[in-house]
Amino acid sequence: MKRFAVLYLMLGITGSQLIAADPKVLSDRGAKAILFDFGGLANLAAGNYGGGFGGKYYIGSDLALRLSFGFNTSSRTDHNTQSPLPVGRVGESSLTSTEFVVAPAITYNVAKSSTVAAYVGGMVSFTSSRDKREGNSGGLGVDFESGESYRQSTTGWGFAGILGVEWFP
Repeated sequence: MKRFAVLYLMLGITGSQLIAADPKVLSDRGAKAILFDFGGLANLAAGNYGGGFGGKYYIGSDLALRLSFGFNTSSRTDHNTQSPLPVGRVGESSLTSTEFVVAPAITYNVAKSSTVAAYVGGMVSFTSSRDKREGNSGGLGVDFESGESYRQSTTGWGFAGILGVEWFP
């Protein structure tokens, strides 16, 4: 009976605090938010990851500046199916890719309801990526030449429109 009383008391206190809270969208000037994405963990592929983090600052009512940083990495290995291996060939070839992104943006809340806000905006992004191939020069699964490697670095700019929904707990 005491356990029921303690459980009932705990639920009553927790429930009353939840009901007493005043849920609303925090989009007034000076409000801040943290942004994050761990999307690469969803595919559960070993050696692959993609995600990011950032911040958002409201410079006016419903108008926010945000800055995001992203990181992606992936790796792939192809095995040479020839048996026995010919002289001068390797048993596998691999490709490793790494990408880093910086993306400033501006957003505007177009609709709000309780703790949910719909927003639109624009974004500029700067991307730097590097690819490294080993065990081949022509591509994955091509030639399997011993001692062959290929490296490439690229940078790029991008522009995007933003359309989304946020939830404020």
